[in-house]
Amino acid sequence: MLRHEIPRKAFHSSIGLVTIYLYTCGFLQYQIARPLWAIFSGTSLFELVRLKSSRVNNAILPWVEYLIRALERDSCNGIVFYLAGVSLVLSFAPKDVAVVSILLLSWADTAASTVGRAWGKYTPKVAQGKSLAGCLASFFVGVLVCYFYYGYLVPKYQVDSIGDNYYSESSSHLSFPYYAFATGLVTSFSEAVNVAGLDDNFTIPVISSVVLSGLIYANHT
Repeated sequence: MLRHEIPRKAFHSSIGLVTIYLYTCGFLQYQIARPLWAIFSGTSLFELVRLKSSRVNNAILPWVEYLIRALERDSCNGIVFYLAGVSLVLSFAPKDVAVVSILLLSWADTAASTVGRAWGKYTPKVAQGKSLAGCLASFFVGVLVCYFYYGYLVPKYQVDSIGDNYYSESSSHLSFPYYAFATGLVTSFSEAVNVAGLDDNFTIPVISSVVLSGLIYANHT
């Protein structure tokens, strides 16, 4: 398990660092979303060819065996869903919600998986394959991500234009601590819920962005 999971989780977590770097450089959402959609299209086409041709599949697997799970050898790789989810939130969500949602996917999902594997057997299950330990881990990371983004990145780098940040304590009925707490709850929910069997690399950023956007809208003053 470790042979496959450590490289996967390292890659998973590194996306958060790339996201922060691009944010601090002042890139606009469409400047990232457009090439990501192109990569998504190319990756999807490649996966289609791989799954249709056993010869191609057998030739590729030795090169990527450390990044895919056994069940993905004959099914779509999670990177396709990852690219789809990230591209969607960058295309349609407000900037702050999009960045936070991607960080949640990168770090909270990794924390939930890691903690769940290590200590989930000691806590109740909250859903199929999901433990209370993993959900608590995702909750705390969700809160920390919220504080990190709004409390450090935004004031430190000041790369946002007016209106980029959908949430502002001055224009919301939700004080920042309550919003951070709500972000943690949303993170746990998006991590635990199963939406028609869709890959959580897709559902976590999409659900997080939709619920957070709705929460901000509902509490706007």
